[in-house]
Amino acid sequence: MNETRALALPDGTAGEFELAHAARTTPGATWLERAERRVTTRLAGSEKFSSETWSLAET
Repeated sequence: MNETRALALPDGTAGEFELAHAARTTPGATWLERAERRVTTRLAGSEKFSSETWSLAET
């Protein structure tokens, strides 16, 4: 799932951010094995990235 939104900043500049989610289930099961969330911010010709990754495993 990806979503992009425009940003209007108080100083009149514009930018955007994009939020992307990805998930995968455990093979042969119905529970989540891995999930990732990535945020991209674009402003004045530059891009910044942030991401989080979760994984579930039996111990």
